[in-house]
Amino acid sequence: MISLVHWNIRKGFSDKIDEIVRICASHCISIVCLSEVGNCPLSDSYSYYIPNQNKEVVYYWYGRHREGSNGGGVGILVLSSLSHVIRSDLEVFGVECMFIELMAQNSQNSIIIGSMYDPPSRKGTYSKLDNV
Repeated sequence: MISLVHWNIRKGFSDKIDEIVRICASHCISIVCLSEVGNCPLSDSYSYYIPNQNKEVVYYWYGRHREGSNGGGVGILVLSSLSHVIRSDLEVFGVECMFIELMAQNSQNSIIIGSMYDPPSRKGTYSKLDNV
């Protein structure tokens, strides 16, 4: 089973990543879409050792910064055991968004998962998504 969570972390990604990964690993969360990540790494991997289960859980991180600002930005943490690809072809200029395509095991089916952030000061963002 796959579990998905969205979390608005209001900047401070670098300060919060260890805690985010610990919570996700401890609660068996597969994918986390994050908003307001600030200036985060564009890609990386993070691991957390779960002592009571005697296993290590690894997540891949993909992030997008807001151009010209330290605020905003989006990202996705994906459990490393899940087959997935980044779908940069679905990104829309001027919209803080990113997408992954999650491949189903033993199937031709897939699902697209996106992380988007629309700051309160911006108007008309969602109309730009009509062509996605």
